[in-house]
Amino acid sequence: MTETGTNVYVGPLSGLMELFEYAHKNNLPKPNIEKFLFLGEQCGKSFLHRMEKLTGGWGAVGSYGSSETSTISATCKEKKTYTFLKTVNTLNC
Repeated sequence: MTETGTNVYVGPLSGLMELFEYAHKNNLPKPNIEKFLFLGEQCGKSFLHRMEKLTGGWGAVGSYGSSETSTISATCKEKKTYTFLKTVNTLNC
């Protein structure tokens, strides 16, 4: 990540934690993450703030509901959480 100048992370929170663990175990500089969006795994406000302190960046959460398609939740700039119910039509192929 350092070589490419990557400073944005989008993915599960466990993936970002793995990047920091890898850097720590291998005596590498920690990733320079300025913004991150966690997807697919739930993350509460306290952990989100903890990750912001760890990264020095700004984060948001876009998590999925129990069926991965029916409930979508996202945080906004003010760290308020919004949940949306979504009905998905599926096709039998």
